[in-house]
Amino acid sequence: MKTFAVLIAGIILIGCAASTSQVFNPCWEKEQISQYVNGCIHTQDYHGFVQDFGEPDTIERDSDKFVAVWIKNNGESKYMLRFIFDEETLRSNTWSYVKL
Repeated sequence: MKTFAVLIAGIILIGCAASTSQVFNPCWEKEQISQYVNGCIHTQDYHGFVQDFGEPDTIERDSDKFVAVWIKNNGESKYMLRFIFDEETLRSNTWSYVKL
């Protein structure tokens, strides 16, 4: 059973990597970030985004969801990545990019 779980996790990670074919780079522009996130959002959960972006700068909790916010710097300006995650599944269907 453990082998099966590892196999499934590997398939999910490979699917995300294949859809983006890149590793997240905080210096990307908005369009590149959008392509990356939209390629992974349906296959990754909260922990996958923590691996990509590091620990979030803030987390706000609600009854059945939480909002994780990452502040990044692309060398020229700062921006915020904000994701709303389901508390039970740890998956997100909603995210936003805001230039600060």
